[in-house]
Amino acid sequence: MNLSALFSPVIASFATPLVPTALALGVALLLFVLERRQDPQSASFAPFAVLPPLAAVVAMPQRATLTLVPLVIGLVIAMLARNRRDLLHSECGLKLLWVLGPALALSWAGMELLTLATGTSVLAEQWAVLQLGLEPRFLWSTALPLSLLAGVVLLGAAPFHFWMADLFHGARAWLAPLTAAAFQVMGAVWLARQLTGIEAFPDGAGITGPMLAAASVV
Repeated sequence: MNLSALFSPVIASFATPLVPTALALGVALLLFVLERRQDPQSASFAPFAVLPPLAAVVAMPQRATLTLVPLVIGLVIAMLARNRRDLLHSECGLKLLWVLGPALALSWAGMELLTLATGTSVLAEQWAVLQLGLEPRFLWSTALPLSLLAGVVLLGAAPFHFWMADLFHGARAWLAPLTAAAFQVMGAVWLARQLTGIEAFPDGAGITGPMLAAASVV
């Protein structure tokens, strides 16, 4: 049996944001319903509903769209914050929200600034427009590193490596490793997509290259 042919429709469905969005909302609804029922037996299995989206990200990184990233992060934070009596879980969720929330917001702001400066949201076209040298250097030189911030934070690169230790310290053993792997996969995908074709814009590559190299070394 050809497994790739068997699973290709499922894999292709993750190319659009609708499927992962529906999956994340469905899991959130399931957790909410089971929580409201206050059934100890069913509620004990409810947290494991968060694992399929995380496993999907790790197994199919090429399908980890920019829309899926905040959904997965939000699902993990909601999972950590669901039990108010578990202080370690709650603290870990708050720390993830504190570091990943602003990182995503700043990266989106950077991407919007690049779109505003170039008049297009297509990366290949952005590099071509910036290569013309018509835009002020301070604008794109600020926006470009900002657009990469979420990827660097999700990878756990210094000085944002502390969330990884907090996650393994505060989250359950069945949740922490897969969450860390999913976050790092999403970080790598984020950086790869934001830097696609940047070799066509040497000035931009000259800024992002040393920045990522320094984070890697540290």
